[in-house]
Amino acid sequence: MPPSPHYHWYVVALTLVNQAVCIGIMVYAFALFVVPWLEEFSISRGQVMVAIFITQFLTGALSPLVGRFLDQYSIKYMVVAGSISISAGLLASSWATEFSQIILIHATLLPIGTVLCGTLSSQTLVGKWFTTSRGIAIGISAAGTSIGGFVFPLITAHLIGELDWRAALQILSLFSFVLLVPLNLIVLRENHLSPILPTLIP
Repeated sequence: MPPSPHYHWYVVALTLVNQAVCIGIMVYAFALFVVPWLEEFSISRGQVMVAIFITQFLTGALSPLVGRFLDQYSIKYMVVAGSISISAGLLASSWATEFSQIILIHATLLPIGTVLCGTLSSQTLVGKWFTTSRGIAIGISAAGTSIGGFVFPLITAHLIGELDWRAALQILSLFSFVLLVPLNLIVLRENHLSPILPTLIP
């Protein structure tokens, strides 16, 4: 069955959501956990920043490798795997009893999830579906990072204030899983992801 003539814009909307959730939580909301972690684990701010540095470094280091895989294998299942990885990393972080466990999670599950479900996969998906109007499509998709940067710090601050940082991570984990996994499975249909189709869609 051929895709809807508007299917390529559904892909843009999906990548906007992916980036809003992924970047909104992993980049913009991270700073809100610094103070709770300082109090919980009795560590310095420098130690806390090691976690985000590791995530950012590994996200950059993994990007060329993952980019190659995105061209060769199913984007659908790689993005879904990234969504699960982010959700699992957030949940695991909420159970940490030592800060070294937080660092370990930020060196494994979270950077893998970020690179699979974030900006790289979103730009790849949009690029495959557009020949003309590509700049507009990428711009709309990229707006997800700003939307996430506005929404998720507000949500996270409220959750930490009303509950605690562990509950906040658990809720964010559940939200990201319930939203991203089904949404990507539904929208990214394998028979709609042929590399031939971008040449047919304006």
